[in-house]
Amino acid sequence: MPTGVRGPWPGEVSGAGSRTSGKGFEELYLRAQEAGVRFVKALPGRVEEDGQGGVVVHYDDLARGRQTLAVDLVVLAMGSRRLDELSDRLAGLVPEVYVIGDAREPRKVLDAMAEGAEVGRTI
Repeated sequence: MPTGVRGPWPGEVSGAGSRTSGKGFEELYLRAQEAGVRFVKALPGRVEEDGQGGVVVHYDDLARGRQTLAVDLVVLAMGSRRLDELSDRLAGLVPEVYVIGDAREPRKVLDAMAEGAEVGRTI
């Protein structure tokens, strides 16, 4: 599922289950909201070049319907087996592509969250 962040802040994060569980995760969620991140419950969509060297994410927002969002960063977080059809297509279109979670290798959600936090600190 594509997850888009436009920013660096404020930004927008999309995902079908944009809530947290576990020690400290709710606090992180609330801090992100306070920093201007808007969480969107959305169904998977598509990512494409915008014709001007940028990337646009198309997704179905469960509250607002079909949406389009220009993004600076795409984070792939997908199912229970490795599925990464997008990162190679994004290479060269954006300055950096990070593949985390099950798009990198199927594991536990905590592993994906740790990778996401590491990417967040890197960028």
